[in-house]
Amino acid sequence: MSKIEKYDQYAWSELMADWRQDEKPIGINQTQEERLDTFAQAMISKVKRERARSKVSTAVNVIMATLSGAYIANEIRLGLPSQFDYALYSLMLLLIVIFSFSVTWYQGAHWKARTESSGDYAQLMLDQNISASKIAKATTWFGYSILFIFYGVVLWAFFPSILGGTLVTDLSNIAKPILGSIILGSVTLAGLATIYSGQKQQRSLKQKIENLRKLVKDFQ
Repeated sequence: MSKIEKYDQYAWSELMADWRQDEKPIGINQTQEERLDTFAQAMISKVKRERARSKVSTAVNVIMATLSGAYIANEIRLGLPSQFDYALYSLMLLLIVIFSFSVTWYQGAHWKARTESSGDYAQLMLDQNISASKIAKATTWFGYSILFIFYGVVLWAFFPSILGGTLVTDLSNIAKPILGSIILGSVTLAGLATIYSGQKQQRSLKQKIENLRKLVKDFQ
């Protein structure tokens, strides 16, 4: 534990604020032994909270993916009105399966990791944050994929109409302009919001991962 003393100079306050949340911060009059003990307890508590949160998140992810996938698969089974719908539904089903599997894999990777020392807890915390960063990256690409699939299928479906100059007529025959605009706007906003959320999370985790790597190095 004495090696943590080297860590004070660059990340004590930042990490403790993140780990301890609403708990009482380390007192300036604490002895070094008390400070290190508080540091270790905060780290262990943080690891356990993240592990519990990860399990709940994984359960929610699996349930939502199963329900969404079952609905889409059932719609395909019952029959869809056009090739456009088959392409869109099939690609969305594939995207949901890939995204859900990736998130579940990253979240469950460290549930059974053995932790016998403060160094183990520090390494596990680093691994948890790296996994969270990968999930954030996957979320970003999920948002991009939503937009790519939707606009790609739309352009593919209406490309002949665009070439033939009958786009307006064909659109009016298959969908109401207001409904089409609502769907287009909703999918666009959902995709952009997903991308923003994933990128924001990645930026938030970047500094934490860097600090934790320094901490793990100090334990070695």
